[in-house]
Amino acid sequence: MKHFRDFDFKANSYLMDKDIAINNYIHYMLCRTQSMFLYQNLPESIPADILELYLQTKGHCFITEINGILYALSGTLGGELDEYFRFKEYFVTNPALKLSKSFNIKNDGILIKNDTMELGLLPLLARYSVLLIENAISMRNATINARILTIISAPDERTKQSAELYLNKIEKGENSIIGDNPFFDGIKSQNASSAFGRTIEQLIALHQYIKASMFNEIGLDANYNMKKERINSQEAQLSDDFLLPFIDNMINNRQQAIDKINEKYNLNISIQFNSTWLTNELENEKQQAVYASMPDINSESLESRQSENEIVDVERQAIDELQTDFENQEIKQEDKENEQDNQI
Repeated sequence: MKHFRDFDFKANSYLMDKDIAINNYIHYMLCRTQSMFLYQNLPESIPADILELYLQTKGHCFITEINGILYALSGTLGGELDEYFRFKEYFVTNPALKLSKSFNIKNDGILIKNDTMELGLLPLLARYSVLLIENAISMRNATINARILTIISAPDERTKQSAELYLNKIEKGENSIIGDNPFFDGIKSQNASSAFGRTIEQLIALHQYIKASMFNEIGLDANYNMKKERINSQEAQLSDDFLLPFIDNMINNRQQAIDKINEKYNLNISIQFNSTWLTNELENEKQQAVYASMPDINSESLESRQSENEIVDVERQAIDELQTDFENQEIKQEDKENEQDNQI
């Protein structure tokens, strides 16, 4: 096995070559989404990672028996359309199985879909990956430009050489003196660091927003609130409702297909959310249970408003009483001072 130092590793190409950078980012995201679902009792001939890879990249796959063994096959939909304009055939070419065949979707096996529209995750991941890589390149350029603290211009070669000599001595730590007045008259400088600093800050915020939006699309909770001060609990939970619809659609399509596979081939396959996705699902169920146990807002709205008004009235009454007591104390103090004056 080669040591990593033996490889011709051109790290810069993993950012500056957009196609390489985007494809790698998509592959890393597909590694993350491999942990989305947990399968149990799958046949050994159907690896869970391959099944998920087909579904997430192709949008569908076909489960059928070949020589008495159950396989998950990747192919294309085609043939005639049924009454709902869905394809009836699934075309598969698999050299290892020496297979080039058209399967009838209704009779020859079970079609599993990643989602209702059979899109998979590639269009979604590609869209956000392009934005992230473009923004990362912009951050790289802004970081390089941030090294330019001052832009200096000179009207002629002599002034330019004097400026370069001055900067070189400053860089070496030497003291330097400019004693030529034309140098000051000809040279111009402009401060550029503040503009680059604001640009980098905006790019970082944009990168955070794009990445959080992508994670939210696939059911991972990532806060994209750009407030610099603290956020309350409601703001922190703004994305909760956004996390669930797509991944719910994904697991529902898988569950429907697994039910048909279990019935057709007498199996006991099961599926559930896994890892962080399972945690999010449990939290959502807990919140729904809390909301279900709460009283009807419409039926309680009048009583709530009345109780709120009562609280406000009590607060106002307490304030009035404190103000009255304070005024009475002032009057008593004035009367006491007047009595002392009269006695004197």
